[in-house]
Amino acid sequence: MKKLFAVLLIFTSFLSYSQDMKNEVKINLLSVIAFKWLDVSYQMNLNEESSVGISFLTRLTDKNTLEYNRAYSITPYYRYYLPSDDVSFFGEVFTKINGGDKEISKAIAATETTPAIDAKYEKYNDLAIGLGGGLRYVSSKGFTGEIYAGGGRNMFTENAPKFVPRLGVAIGYSFN
Repeated sequence: MKKLFAVLLIFTSFLSYSQDMKNEVKINLLSVIAFKWLDVSYQMNLNEESSVGISFLTRLTDKNTLEYNRAYSITPYYRYYLPSDDVSFFGEVFTKINGGDKEISKAIAATETTPAIDAKYEKYNDLAIGLGGGLRYVSSKGFTGEIYAGGGRNMFTENAPKFVPRLGVAIGYSFN
């Protein structure tokens, strides 16, 4: 709950700062459906060719389902668009402050001769730098849709994943 409150507080401060720019809020449906992560973004369009934004991701469940189970990430990004009438292509540079749990031993089921061994996890926090790209559609009513993919490399912590993906199928709304 504290994480969600912090995300909402930061989000509203961005909205109040950028009243004269074109703003956009969106949710990454791929993260919600595939990984049970809440991934929301705020983006401010600087002009027709570029924008800056920030994404906030938090885990919706405590269940560890991946070797690197991401608990949170904060991802500021810059996008450069190749504008067109309907669909715009974009390239993206991002940084990702991320953390979670790394599996350090596998869970082993009990047999008749050996007891069960629970998986053990170690916490990690790191900063990744990466590149990505995608497609963006904006309707005449302000609704948006995006598909994007990219990846980065964590820079500082040994027990963090080396590669950090950035994938999304997002829907949102654009407003002044």
